[in-house]
Amino acid sequence: MVNEAIDDQTNQNPLNLRNCFWFRKLGPDFMKYAFIFAHEADPNLKLYYNEYGIERIGLKANRTVELIKWLRSQGATVHGVGLQYHVQVGNSMTPGDEYYQSAQQFIDNNLDIMVTELDISVAMKNGQPVNPNDIIQQGVIYRQHLQFVFHFAARCPAMLTWGFTDKYSWIPSASHNTEGDALPLDVSYKPKPAYWQLQEELARSLVDGVYCLSPQSQSDQYLGTSQNPTSASVQLYQGQCNQANEKWNVTWLGDGTYRLSPLSNTTLALYTSNANATVGQVQVSSWSNNYDQEWVLTLQGNNGYRVGPRNAWSRVMTVYETTNVAIVDYSRSGNQNWILRSV
Repeated sequence: MVNEAIDDQTNQNPLNLRNCFWFRKLGPDFMKYAFIFAHEADPNLKLYYNEYGIERIGLKANRTVELIKWLRSQGATVHGVGLQYHVQVGNSMTPGDEYYQSAQQFIDNNLDIMVTELDISVAMKNGQPVNPNDIIQQGVIYRQHLQFVFHFAARCPAMLTWGFTDKYSWIPSASHNTEGDALPLDVSYKPKPAYWQLQEELARSLVDGVYCLSPQSQSDQYLGTSQNPTSASVQLYQGQCNQANEKWNVTWLGDGTYRLSPLSNTTLALYTSNANATVGQVQVSSWSNNYDQEWVLTLQGNNGYRVGPRNAWSRVMTVYETTNVAIVDYSRSGNQNWILRSV
């Protein structure tokens, strides 16, 4: 609702506010009125004070707390604080450090937090990173920020980057081209390590290993390949999941998807045929790293997973005609949720 009102340098103004146009006309009351009028216009709106340089515990973060305490004492409604997070590649974060302490300070004052303008710049020279390894490290730090958001998820509803491609970043011009390459996509819109780190943190739902797959509606049934080694078909088997053709190597592919290969023949992989047909087929084929062999696993609760093909993201694998499996539209049926048991 109000953005960057606190001065970086200590001054004589109340609450150390900037000497901006509105301060000169109304004094600190301009902020009070902004929040009060916004709340009157829409009582359901969440109102935030947005600021840079308050990500770590320190003077400016303390001044932000005092500012919001004053606003509330004046009858203003303030729900949260936006932490901009314009940081450099050297600014790693770990639980309990000064970044976490600052966030906790705001939460302790009954404020939600939000990461509002995240970008992580690297040192540049002649349009290239001074240290190429900085791009790898940048990905690690992006992931640390996402883990930070998950840690405070109950009071931190979002993480926003300040743009998504280096092509339109504000940092090169602001730093006289000494910093840049701060976003998850490069100038050609190609994913950087930061993109894949975020993708894995968001999409990876289980570790690599050998699993038995049972439909949640029939937990005594297990997905397996045909006992005929020349057949590409798969089906459900009743029993204890103690045969190699009923066990699956589940392997993360690093792009939000998994490969599922039968333990009886790990050169094969589960794949979809005609995934967008009314009823798509599920079989196995020789692994060729095609989209129709990649699967998205999404945890649904109660140890159940939605198993969907990459080439038809809105669809899922389901029990079909008692012992067969197929690809259909998602309808939240128990036949469409799968229990993955590690063996």
